[in-house]
Amino acid sequence: MPNLIIDLTGQRFGRWTVLALHPERSRFGAVRWLCRCDCGSERTVYGKSLRRGETTSCGCARLVDLTGQRFGRWQVLALHPERKRQGRYYAIWLCRCDCGSEGIVVASKLRSGWSKSCGCLRRETTVKRNTKHGLSHTRAYQVWRNMKVRCFNPRYRGYSCYGGRGITICERWLIFENFYADMGNPPDGLSIDRIDPDGNYQPGNCRWATAAEQIANRRPQQKWRRKRSSLAALQAYVAVTQRSEAASREAAQS
Repeated sequence: MPNLIIDLTGQRFGRWTVLALHPERSRFGAVRWLCRCDCGSERTVYGKSLRRGETTSCGCARLVDLTGQRFGRWQVLALHPERKRQGRYYAIWLCRCDCGSEGIVVASKLRSGWSKSCGCLRRETTVKRNTKHGLSHTRAYQVWRNMKVRCFNPRYRGYSCYGGRGITICERWLIFENFYADMGNPPDGLSIDRIDPDGNYQPGNCRWATAAEQIANRRPQQKWRRKRSSLAALQAYVAVTQRSEAASREAAQS
């Protein structure tokens, strides 16, 4: 004789209200019922667990109410009617982040501090950690970068007019933030100029100047050419050649 099923539809067991018989039984043949808790969540429950009083709610009766509390950037709005199941059921809460987005978060992750935002806090922290000054696309940064190339890169075609003749950058200005604090943004139409053409790039010797001002402030080019070592080497070569020719003439006459 088949086992008779006692109809529990509509009955209450603690905070459970039985809605209907579940169409499937457990793998052991136990009868299951679809129930709704007073908090609004629904779940399938074994009939014998209801009758024996082994379960009286979805677990909300033991929950600590987090409504209105803040966890990092999360503001808890309400208990979600569903439960997250990972081997067991977990209470989840509907939360709103300070950025305006809403999400569902497990209570344990809120209380432990594992979840502090919808993800916007992590993104902002990552950007902040990887950003030094945020001015790498500005004219001031390009001026500072080109200044270092002129003084320290021997492959730069104009290196001989800068680093090649001893022009360098002061220790303070090797850090962009210090250079920017001293010089600020270059005004439109102006570029950096050394007041003393033979001086270094350093505070007190640099200004923003027009192209005409820079041309007027150039060092004498002819004077620099006379100091070039290649000219001295050429003069030495000519002197050696002349002495060699004179020695050859004296040998021929004797």
